[in-house]
Amino acid sequence: MHDVDWMTSYLDSRRSYVRWKDCVSDHAAVDAGVPQGSSLGPQLFSLYIAPLAGLIRSFGVRYHQYADDTQLYIEISKDNADVRLSMLEQCILSVHEWLLHNGLALNPSKSDAIQFTTGRVRGGVDIATVSVSGVAIKPAETVKSLGVVLDRRLTFDQQVNNVCKACYFHIRALRHVRCSLPDDVAKTVACSIVSTRLDYCNGLYAGMTSANITKLQRVQNTLARVILRQRKFDHITPALVELHWLPIRQRITFKLASITFKLRLTQQPAYLSELITNYEPCRQLRSSSQGLLQVSRTKTVLASRAFAHSAVAVWNGLPLDIRDCTTVDTFRRHLKTFLFNTAFAA
Repeated sequence: MHDVDWMTSYLDSRRSYVRWKDCVSDHAAVDAGVPQGSSLGPQLFSLYIAPLAGLIRSFGVRYHQYADDTQLYIEISKDNADVRLSMLEQCILSVHEWLLHNGLALNPSKSDAIQFTTGRVRGGVDIATVSVSGVAIKPAETVKSLGVVLDRRLTFDQQVNNVCKACYFHIRALRHVRCSLPDDVAKTVACSIVSTRLDYCNGLYAGMTSANITKLQRVQNTLARVILRQRKFDHITPALVELHWLPIRQRITFKLASITFKLRLTQQPAYLSELITNYEPCRQLRSSSQGLLQVSRTKTVLASRAFAHSAVAVWNGLPLDIRDCTTVDTFRRHLKTFLFNTAFAA
């Protein structure tokens, strides 16, 4: 999940955000290096392209890099729209020049831009185009980042539809061969080809609409019926209990809580760790030793879905004995038991 959670972590004010993504491809002039797919390839490429980060920071633009993808994003308000957009375009131009100088190329046809906004701000900013290497890129309604479809208002409607479509495709295939599989094998196959899709980056679904949560829950219910060979209208709760599966809403909570625990334990990755701080009251209170996180205020519902707020809300809502766990395995085991009992309480 942490690959894309930064996208929601800067939505704490009534402003718009523009993100730009470029794809870097090897230039034809490069005639040295290691074969593609080699074990040293990723490390050497990371070292080779590392100076690009300092160049981007010099423009005051935030960024994220993954393999040969570079994502730039900048905060824009009505008062500074022209200046900030010009800053972003100058940064993109400098990145383009740096890549050419170092034997790489920026591909405008594989670059895209998107403007994130609540859509409720009066007199909001509407970005027409973003210049990428002299090519005007019109902000899209949706973009895909690491397999997750992001829309302008971060509703994840299209992402959920895509996940459901892919899951139902594999469930139909599993139904055809279910009679030939032992129960344990069927459960393993179901978890590997369907449940993994439901869990992928599901920390982003915090605060998502109940309608989208229901769509994902129907997928899990259908999968459980196929594994246990139940009829369509059989009650689903006993099936989920028998399989010991957490419902979708609790799986989202599980992901956020697990990430938060690892952040408090290792402080890595730094770009997420800096978003949460331990609760330290100005005077000695009983809550001082409860292992709580500092709660920050937000003005919009969309802002409350940011990792800096949703993770804190989930963490502070856990029992003290779970927050006091010292190892990841112990924490995950106690957390799943707590969420399971909460979801299926009599």
